[in-house]
Amino acid sequence: MDRIKVSIFCFLLACLTLLLYYKTSISPHNERWMTIEEKYYPQHNQNSLMGIKTEEVIGREHSLCAIKFNKSESVIYNVDCDRYADFRVGERVRVTVNDQKIIKIRRK
Repeated sequence: MDRIKVSIFCFLLACLTLLLYYKTSISPHNERWMTIEEKYYPQHNQNSLMGIKTEEVIGREHSLCAIKFNKSESVIYNVDCDRYADFRVGERVRVTVNDQKIIKIRRK
């Protein structure tokens, strides 16, 4: 009976070790911490977005809004206005990106 318990314990410990290794070494999406530099919203012209902080105008690329992030260099991603409206300029967030599209943004 004791050998069975020890065997099951060793098996479960090996499974836990493999899962932890898989979780730390293989990431399904590209996650990184970034700071929001600017948020862009539609203006009266249907083909452009205007920044709320800098009033910079950028071209619209099939999206309602966009967010400019600062990592090693500035990068702009198109986002859904309603889904990401509560994030503020200057806020540090964890961004999950896959194929140059934002999958998820979350706070600390």
